[in-house]
Amino acid sequence: MKILRSFRKRKLSIQNLFFKYILLSNMNYVKSNNKKIHLNWEENQKKINKILSEIKVSGESFADVSLILNRNIPKLAWCVKIAESSININYGSGVVCHSKGIVEGVWQGEFNNFDYVNSEHIFGSGLTVENKKLIITPPSHMYECIFLIKNKVVNEVIISNSLAYCLSFFKNDIKNEDEIFEDIRKNNDKQTKLGVFGFEPLIYEHDSFNLFALYYHNFSISPTGVELESRLHEKNYANFESYKNFLEDTLSSLIKNGESQNRVKQLKNFSTLSKGYDSPAVTCLLKDVADFDCATINVEVNGLNDSGLEIAEKLGINCISCEHPVGSSIQNLGDIEYSTDLAELSNDFFATQGLGDDSVFLSFDKHLDDKIIFTGALGDTIWGATSQPPNGIPVRVLYGKSLTEYRLKKGFAHIPVPTIGAIFPISIYRLNFLSDMKPYSIKGNYNRPIARRIVESAGVPRGMFATEKNATNPHITNTEKLKKRAFYEVFKDYDFK
Repeated sequence: MKILRSFRKRKLSIQNLFFKYILLSNMNYVKSNNKKIHLNWEENQKKINKILSEIKVSGESFADVSLILNRNIPKLAWCVKIAESSININYGSGVVCHSKGIVEGVWQGEFNNFDYVNSEHIFGSGLTVENKKLIITPPSHMYECIFLIKNKVVNEVIISNSLAYCLSFFKNDIKNEDEIFEDIRKNNDKQTKLGVFGFEPLIYEHDSFNLFALYYHNFSISPTGVELESRLHEKNYANFESYKNFLEDTLSSLIKNGESQNRVKQLKNFSTLSKGYDSPAVTCLLKDVADFDCATINVEVNGLNDSGLEIAEKLGINCISCEHPVGSSIQNLGDIEYSTDLAELSNDFFATQGLGDDSVFLSFDKHLDDKIIFTGALGDTIWGATSQPPNGIPVRVLYGKSLTEYRLKKGFAHIPVPTIGAIFPISIYRLNFLSDMKPYSIKGNYNRPIARRIVESAGVPRGMFATEKNATNPHITNTEKLKKRAFYEVFKDYDFK
């Protein structure tokens, strides 16, 4: 058996070397690989549209479209109710209402053009109203989505950027069902693992309604039904500099959008910072393109302190030290039971499609209002050198999917920077093995040459960051027990005019 395992390991190593040789020597291989992704996606797109085509709305609905400012709901929340003869749209005080529709967050491109439908990246969500057609634009990542509910009892469709807002219309129908929230979470996890090329939109069936999750792509709603309108922007990077320049240009465009003087409320920039790879890399990218606030969590996990204060000092930036909501010293993040008090503070995180682990953002609570938050989420997948990243920026871990309600209340946009330009990731992965990246590659599984080069080139010495893998998001053992109560508390935040 040992000989067989050794043979298999050696065979795999030879295959990897051959693959890397092909990858390095021929950019046409990258383009050919991406072409196959396009072809496979066309087939899955047909399957998705077949599922969505069953959602019908009345043509008479579009004769009466009303947009209503609702100051009673979270500032970035919005909801569409399509009835038999009307369409009513409620939106919070932080949502931008314009001649074409509504939008929250930031997108790549001029703010005044409101062309988020065609933008390469949007971090937030939007709704565009055309003649007898609505176009829904979800965020450009898989951590969040737009929810759509088809009422089975009456001819009615509910659409929102908040799962809680959607479900609040059916709170009496589901009040005796304890498993529904956990079932939705599990089904959402299955879809986020498949990424923007592989997901299926139907995530829950109830006697009273069907619940759909709309990820990444635009979705049009008209009397002929609901249809996915593909948003694919293929990017190939010849070398590290071209990739870094693309990231910086995109960040600059997003920041300019958020700072537009035509906004009622300009959005300031905020970066989180730890001792790992990804948030230091994001912070170093930001340092070259914008002014921003920065904060770190001063916490010891399993005896390791993850504070980024030393890195911030080396970069010459001010960094606020914050305390983890669980405490300053945590023995085991994988086994945390939330107390009643902490659970009540975390209702907004449990009342989502996620586990509630993003309650770690409570560490920064005083600093997040009306900001653009830049994080290194998905950096382990996109910037890792030990295995080829999967296509379509899937989120294959359970964590990071519980930020939405809190985000909508605080009024911030979340930009997981590694997801930018990464839905076709093989071009990024290829960069790890170019000759000029060798000085930034280290032995072992914790190897991310792209992130390391960004950080070390900014003046942070090796040994000050990314020495050991660490985390700050807790695995909360009583999530399932806390979810129902949290949802019914958050339902109180929503009404519809």
